[in-house]
Amino acid sequence: MTISKTSRIIIVSNRLPLTLHRSGARWRVRQSTGGLATGLSPLRDQHSLVWIGWSGVTDSDDTSRSAIEQVLVAKGFQAVHLTSDDVQGFYTDYSNGQLWPLYHYQIDRLDPEMKGWEAYERVNQIFADAIIEAYQPGDVVWIHDYQLQLVPAMVRARLAEAPIAFFSHVPFPSSEIFRILPQKQQILEGLLGADVIGFHTNTYVNNFNSAAQRFAGATLDAEYLHFGGREITTLASPLGIDSGLFDDPGKLGDSSKLISDLRDSGVGHVLLAVDRLDYTKGIIRRLLALSDLLERHPELIGNVTLIQVAAPTREEVEAYRRHKRDVEAMVAKVNNRFSKPGYKPVVYLNAAHGLKEVAELYRDADVMLVTPLRDGLNLVAKEFVASRVDECGVLVLSELAGVSEEMGEALLVNPYDIRGTSETIYKAILMPTEQQRVRMAALRLGIASSDCHTWAETFLEKLDQQVQRRPSIAAKVSDAVTIARDLSHENRLLLFLDYDGTLTPICDSPDHAKPDADLLTTLGSLACLEDVDVHIVSGRPRDTLDSWLGSLPVNLHAEHGAWTRLYGSSEWTTNPGAADVSWMPMVREIMDRWSEKCPGATVEEKSTAIAWHFRLVSSIHGQRMADELAHILRERLSGSSAKVTPGKAVVEVLSAQTSKGKIVQRVLSTMPPDVAVVVIGDDTTDEDMFRVVDKASMNIVVGDHSSLANERIKGPGEVLELLRMLALLRRRRALAEGLLSERVPPLGSALGLN
Repeated sequence: MTISKTSRIIIVSNRLPLTLHRSGARWRVRQSTGGLATGLSPLRDQHSLVWIGWSGVTDSDDTSRSAIEQVLVAKGFQAVHLTSDDVQGFYTDYSNGQLWPLYHYQIDRLDPEMKGWEAYERVNQIFADAIIEAYQPGDVVWIHDYQLQLVPAMVRARLAEAPIAFFSHVPFPSSEIFRILPQKQQILEGLLGADVIGFHTNTYVNNFNSAAQRFAGATLDAEYLHFGGREITTLASPLGIDSGLFDDPGKLGDSSKLISDLRDSGVGHVLLAVDRLDYTKGIIRRLLALSDLLERHPELIGNVTLIQVAAPTREEVEAYRRHKRDVEAMVAKVNNRFSKPGYKPVVYLNAAHGLKEVAELYRDADVMLVTPLRDGLNLVAKEFVASRVDECGVLVLSELAGVSEEMGEALLVNPYDIRGTSETIYKAILMPTEQQRVRMAALRLGIASSDCHTWAETFLEKLDQQVQRRPSIAAKVSDAVTIARDLSHENRLLLFLDYDGTLTPICDSPDHAKPDADLLTTLGSLACLEDVDVHIVSGRPRDTLDSWLGSLPVNLHAEHGAWTRLYGSSEWTTNPGAADVSWMPMVREIMDRWSEKCPGATVEEKSTAIAWHFRLVSSIHGQRMADELAHILRERLSGSSAKVTPGKAVVEVLSAQTSKGKIVQRVLSTMPPDVAVVVIGDDTTDEDMFRVVDKASMNIVVGDHSSLANERIKGPGEVLELLRMLALLRRRRALAEGLLSERVPPLGSALGLN
């Protein structure tokens, strides 16, 4: 699929960007102009949009719902109807009582009862159902923010081929913070249903990737997360603003009467802060920094005033009501301490201000204080810079705001460091005009180059690229029994089977993967059939394969094909190119050194290969060390006869002339053209087998990573089920046709198939 101008975009957010007002029997709509609505507005010129979200109205009767839907549909909106219980559990208790404080590192504000998960699941399913009902082939689904993190997977389960994107407008915390959440795995699996997951900063991307690996079992390569047999792009894509709107005084007014009056009263330096009255915004610490400034620089008393705009928010939540009382108490404390006749150091405006009023304040303030304790991005900082057409003014910015990664020319502060923030504010007040202009010019250039008009289209381009990759990497998930039934009708079967991760799970220690009686019985019953040839192609040493599988009527290929022992022979033969191991001592030395730096890692030396295992090391640390090891080994082995092959919890070095694919080619050259070929594997080395067989063959990858295979099954348990069922069906067929071989009667009998 290609996302074109004819593609319809389904936007999904917790709230629709509007406010509904009832006037008698009629409903009226006032559309919002928030950051997301502004960021998505350019799409309306290129695409047909449907916006799905809650209308803000609860417990409406059927008549009211019908009237609401009628007025919204006419404007391109589709309402999700929620009850007051839904809103309390999903929005208040879980989204804002659990996720919001956790994602903003405010752990002490978590509700001890951790309420609302059931409602969160239920409402996410309501949203998913609304998307599925609205979806038409060719549509693109773009889901927004932390309230709807389960929706991508819920939609994916019903619309497997739909292009699905998710964007998080809040921080994503470090995995050590995120692990506190009891439902962390469900949240991650929900998000991983998307094709593309966007965040405002690279820090959040890295945090998410780390959590997805640690708690959901995803894997990460240089570019993509792999989960559920799919590739997922995670990227940083900071939201912009409509900079042209703010830098034109004719559009949003000219000067602020409030600041003009302050200057007339003798105030020489006006500080400004514009926030929602949220505990993440750092208002109390900002006031403490102002108090410290005035205490250490008493000459500023009467000459510096902070205008604190604090827009009411979530007033129904007790934590926010308590925070409002704390802020107002701190304002009173600072004013009582430093006020004098005709002067107050803090002008506190606890009211929502329109865009015009705020832009006037931006334009006339001397210093802008954007000092949240944590913030996903913070568009206020960008709006202030865009408003400063005079290229004067100073931005004091929290290094814990996402936008700080884009705005290095601001004066960065740690809002938890009261004295450091105070000193930086003092520096901002005294900054010469020339220095102000140098910094502001650079900031304005950055804002103009990444405004809202490019954000949405750029993000959708990335989604389109990801969707275009699907045919080359996504094998369909298949049912083991169905595959077995299909293969039971083939005249002759040739099976190539990997061992670790395919016939047995990956174990903490390689020695623990010894085959059990069930696996031995199944392989023996299948291989004893006259029209079935089984080849085990493994990275294991030949002694191990001999000991574990040597009694079966199967063909064994050890060390990725360096050695072969065909059924009926007791001798192992060396395959071409495997003899030169002159590089092994050097590789052993490097791997031993790496094991010392990575407790839990082990080195396994074989006759023609050597492997560094990190199965007992934490996945993220182990993978990081393995990537470094592989990089160093490739550099040291450049031009040699060896190659570096990373796998599942292993980095292996073997002859460049050795590969599982060459074994498959060699065996196929001896087979009639009508043989049905089946290859089953789970690892990077098995891709060599998938690559060399005909596309008509059945290639089956085990697990959820991307692959060249055309079929996929979940794990070794399903492989065993497939082989067991295949043995049963083909044995029945052989018995019926009088073609039963007696190569291994005891194993066949053990299955109860005679």
